[in-house]
Amino acid sequence: MQAVLCERIRPGSVACDVGANVGYFTLLMSRLCGEAGKVLALEPHAPNLVYLRRHLDLNRCTNVTVVSAAAGARPGRARFAPTHSRWTARLDPAGELEVEVVSLDALLAGGTPPLAFIKIDAEGAEVEVLRGAGRLVLEFGPAMVIATHGREALQQTRQLLAAAGYSTRILAGDEGIGACEILALPPGRH
Repeated sequence: MQAVLCERIRPGSVACDVGANVGYFTLLMSRLCGEAGKVLALEPHAPNLVYLRRHLDLNRCTNVTVVSAAAGARPGRARFAPTHSRWTARLDPAGELEVEVVSLDALLAGGTPPLAFIKIDAEGAEVEVLRGAGRLVLEFGPAMVIATHGREALQQTRQLLAAAGYSTRILAGDEGIGACEILALPPGRH
């Protein structure tokens, strides 16, 4: 994924990191976008937010806006549960935590420079994230790297992207079980 970001993000770009975790890819996006660019980092898991903000401060990343929320199809609230790792959590109706959910379309409505790149690693909510970014996808045609979590999620992600004219290819992972990182490019970009 790192090579794709370096290839696709240019100085002055606007990029979005959905599921920023502790900020590895957010930091890289910040450097690639440069001072004239902007990065939006979404992370709903409180322990990760502490480290994400610390990493941004230590690296003097002034072009990053952190949003303490999950991305989804529509704004609201949702239940959230930690996974087997203390560094990840996922939307789960039986979860013990409640988090804010925002759609990328609503979050980036009005006055946003063209969005060039989106990274999505939403622990199984990737389809909902894409549904909440339909306007941005059609308006700006950002390149995307999406981590899918399961065969059904991979299939639905590909269907949504194909409907918007995107081409996709597997960057890494196991297509048989649907645990993949896919590169999605808008029409006319390869």
